[in-house]
Amino acid sequence: MKMPFGRYRGATLSSVPESYLCWLLDNADLSPTLERAVSERLGIEDLKRERRQLEAECQALAYERARLAAGKANVRPKIDDDLINKWYRDLAKRFHPDHGGSHEAMKGVNAARDLLLKIVHEG
Repeated sequence: MKMPFGRYRGATLSSVPESYLCWLLDNADLSPTLERAVSERLGIEDLKRERRQLEAECQALAYERARLAAGKANVRPKIDDDLINKWYRDLAKRFHPDHGGSHEAMKGVNAARDLLLKIVHEG
């Protein structure tokens, strides 16, 4: 896609500086098509998708934590280090920066693993 207006009119999006594209998203009233193309060029859609996935994972972890807290006096679920590490490896394959994820996403996965291990070991 080519820029339809402005300083870089006629230039392909790949040749327009990212700083200018960011400015456009923040300050210009872009058509939906151009906004989507600029977002894709900057990788924003991928980050939004990762964020939604991490939010879903966090909600699942919060639910599991509440379930564990409520059932603490009852039978303890069979969550152990092996299960947590399997879960962690599966998520690391999806969110590690070397596999198309981001540093922020991997930090969230690491924090979730640490929290689960803490819950399992401290009861």
